[in-house]
Amino acid sequence: MSLDQVTKQQLQTKLTQYKPQLKREFPELTDTDISQAEKDPDQFISRIEQKSGQPRDHVEQRVMELVGGRS
Repeated sequence: MSLDQVTKQQLQTKLTQYKPQLKREFPELTDTDISQAEKDPDQFISRIEQKSGQPRDHVEQRVMELVGGRS
């Protein structure tokens, strides 16, 4: 599984809108970590996976749900 194009685009264009939900879901993330999503959504998922210790598939699924992408 990987992020679909809809989710990547949403992260890149509406990150400010999703930032509060991302911080609630993944409190270990810093503002700098979240800003990474605009530049490279796949690297952002890797950062969450690394910091949270959650499996990548779970992280991707949660991010897709949070930003309204297809699951």
